[in-house]
Amino acid sequence: MSGVLVTRQRYPEPLTSRPARVPGAVGDSGPAQAGTVAQVGVHTWTSDAASPSVRGTEYGRTFASALANAVRQYLALFASYGMTGAQARYHAETSASAVAAHAPELVEEVGTLARAAGLEEWQVWALNARTEILAAARSAASECSTAVHLPPDGGAPRTFQTWDWVPGVGDDLVAARYPTAAGIGVVTVAEAGQVAKFGVSTHGVGVHLNILNHATDGGGGGVPVHVLARMLLERAETLEEAIAIARSVSVTASTVLTVVTAEPAAACLEISPAGVGVVRARSGTTLVHANHFLDPELAAGEAVPTDSTTWARMDCLTAHADLIALSPPVERARALGSLPRAPISVRPTPALPAYRRSETKLTLALDVAGTAVEYHPGAPADVTVEGWRRAGIWAPTATPRRHRPGHEDGSRTARPAAARISPTSSVVTDSATSRSGQEHTTRSGPAVGSGASQKVTSAQVSVAWDRRGERVCAWSPSCRSPAVRTVPSARWSASRRAPGTGW
Repeated sequence: MSGVLVTRQRYPEPLTSRPARVPGAVGDSGPAQAGTVAQVGVHTWTSDAASPSVRGTEYGRTFASALANAVRQYLALFASYGMTGAQARYHAETSASAVAAHAPELVEEVGTLARAAGLEEWQVWALNARTEILAAARSAASECSTAVHLPPDGGAPRTFQTWDWVPGVGDDLVAARYPTAAGIGVVTVAEAGQVAKFGVSTHGVGVHLNILNHATDGGGGGVPVHVLARMLLERAETLEEAIAIARSVSVTASTVLTVVTAEPAAACLEISPAGVGVVRARSGTTLVHANHFLDPELAAGEAVPTDSTTWARMDCLTAHADLIALSPPVERARALGSLPRAPISVRPTPALPAYRRSETKLTLALDVAGTAVEYHPGAPADVTVEGWRRAGIWAPTATPRRHRPGHEDGSRTARPAAARISPTSSVVTDSATSRSGQEHTTRSGPAVGSGASQKVTSAQVSVAWDRRGERVCAWSPSCRSPAVRTVPSARWSASRRAPGTGW
C-alpha cells in the first residue's frame, strides 16, 4: 500500500604539510550567524515491505514531488559543470548496469520507484550516481566531516558527522526504515531517491559517508558509492565482511565509508578506482576523517581542491577528540557546535557561484547498539535538544554482536521492548518543525499494537511514544520502565520543550 504523508580556542597549526588554503574557498566557514541555518526537510518514512518492488512503489508514490524536485536540481547542478543531460543519462545508465551485476534487487527497487513517481529510471539513477556524474564532470566537490570514538571499556562506537552540500540541492532527506527479505532491519538517511547514504542495520553495522577526490576518478560503469553503502548495511555483519564487500566492486568515484560495528570496531574504508585503503580505529582512540586520503598509497593520487577546508575541519575534530567521546549524541553535537568559529559548521560563501557554495545541511550520529540514526537539521552550531531526532528500529533476531541491548553506552535502562520487524511494527514519530529545519512523518503499512517504541534522548531523560502516536512517556535514567506519566500526543510539541519537567 502506498505511504501517506502524515505530515574554544584557535586550532593548532597542522603538523603535516598540505597545500596552502585560500580564504573564501569552497565550503569556507565563519561563525554561526542567525538566519543562515540550512532549511532541510527530513521525512521519516517506514515501510513493512520486504519486497524491493513493493517498497519502491510505496516510496515513489509517497515522494513523487520531492523526487521530481531532486531530479531538476541535480540536472541543473550537472549543467553548471558542463555536463549535458545526455551525458548525465549515459553515466546514470552505465552505473545502473554495474549495479545489476552486484545488487539486482536494487535495480528492481529503483525501477518501480521511478515508475511510481512518474519519472524515467535513468533520472532516479542519476540521483544515486550523482557523485559519479560530478566526478566525471571534474567538479572536485568537497563535503562532510566524520569522527568515531572507540571506548576503552568495549562499549559501542560513538560517532559524529556533518553533511555539507550545495545550498538548494538535496534539501529533501528521507529517514527510511524497512526490513530486508532476510529479515534484517535497516535505517538509512539519504537524499530523496537515493538508496542509502548514512545508516545502521540490526546486524550492528553503521555507515558514514564522505566524498573524496582522486586522479583516477571520472570513468563510467562503476557501482555508485551510495549503492555500496546500501550493500554494506544489508549484507555485512562484521567490519571484515564490510571490507570484503567494498573490495568486491569497481567504482568510478572516490569516497570514504566509515564503518562502525557493535563488535566493537571501526575503520575508514577509502574507496577509489585505484583501490581500497583501510584506516582502522584502536580501542580508546578517536578516528577522524574529512575529504582527503589518509592511506599513503592512495594519497599519492590526491585530487582534492587546494582551497578545500578539509584540513581545517580535520584539525578541528582532532584537537577536540575528547568531545567525540561524550554521550548522549546530542550533547556530543552541542559541545562541538559551541566551539567558536569551528570550520565544521559550514556556511555558504556569497562571493562564490551558487553551484560552488557549501553549507552544513545535517548533523548526525549513529547508534549501532540501538539500531538508530540520530540527527538535527543544520550545522553543529544549530543543534538544540528540542530539535534533535532519532529514527530507529529494533529486531530481537539480530541483537548486535558482543554488546548487550541498549544504547551506545551499553545501558539497559532506556531501551524499550524489542519488536520483530513485521507488518505490525511500523514506528511512527511525531511531526514537528524545529528552528533549523522541518521534519515530516510518513508511514507505509499499518501501525498496530503498542509494543516497541521510539525514543529521543536528552542529557537527563529519554522520551518515547508508541507506534500509534497515542501517548508519550518519560524514562528516568535510574529506572528500567516507564515510570513518570503519559501525556496525549496533542500535547507533545509543548511538552518536548522541557523533557522530564512539568508532566
